[in-house]
Amino acid sequence: MNSIQNSQAVQSIANGPVADKARAEAATTKNEFSNLAASRQTPDSKTATGQNLTHYHSLFYSLLSWENPRATAISFVTIVSGILLTRYVPIERYVLKAAFTILGITAAAELAGQFIFGQGFATSMRPRKYYTIPRETLDNITGDVEELINFFVIEFQRILFAENVWATILVRQHSADLAMFFLLTILRLSSPLSSATSSSRSLPSGA
Repeated sequence: MNSIQNSQAVQSIANGPVADKARAEAATTKNEFSNLAASRQTPDSKTATGQNLTHYHSLFYSLLSWENPRATAISFVTIVSGILLTRYVPIERYVLKAAFTILGITAAAELAGQFIFGQGFATSMRPRKYYTIPRETLDNITGDVEELINFFVIEFQRILFAENVWATILVRQHSADLAMFFLLTILRLSSPLSSATSSSRSLPSGA
């Protein structure tokens, strides 16, 4: 194994221009994600009512303005992939099936261990102390959730009360398009059902 790793071909690939380019791209991507995380600061600008904005305003501005293009592109691809995955893959079924299988194996191993060795396998692998989430972590998560909720609440009100009238018009137009899309989708899905119902009613009773 060491001879293969130290061979000239492997070393030329590992230290060649392609590997150097890959390492440089990985370092740049890591720096951009670090910059994106560092941008999560409460901005100096305020709302029309004089209230402070949340640090998610700075984060989403940096994300959507493509200040860090690699981080934005990866985030966009991840979101779209997640939407497609939840749309076309029955994740809940797989999760429940995996949980059912794991619990069944655990219970069977515990009973088999107690019957054969006098001590269950799960008991022997049980930690001395169960893991708990530190209070500091929970406080940080709660604070982030509060900031994120307030971001959407503030932005909804800013749009509703036309703090930026062009943003209000834009959201209103896209909301109308979205409502029309869902309406057409519902009508398209309901039309085959209506046709099937009408066909069944038109059949003779003796058929």
